[in-house]
Amino acid sequence: MHEELIDNPCKGCNAIEGKVFWAKYLDLDTCPIYHCCVNEKKLKHCGQCAELPCSIHLNTKDPSLSEERFEQSIKERVEFLKSL
Repeated sequence: MHEELIDNPCKGCNAIEGKVFWAKYLDLDTCPIYHCCVNEKKLKHCGQCAELPCSIHLNTKDPSLSEERFEQSIKERVEFLKSL
């Protein structure tokens, strides 16, 4: 993932069915968080998952981020997803 995505999160995961551009860097077709929440758990969106944040978040760390920035990005993403 690129740092600019964290500062400007995508608001359209459902519209693109989780096919975020960065998934290919993980050798995936879709965001693993979207896949778990929407495809497997059948939730309307990731913000509805009671387990957020989970181990999937921790395993999708952008290696260019410091640990502190990564933790902050998770907090920001979870807050955003829960607000949907």
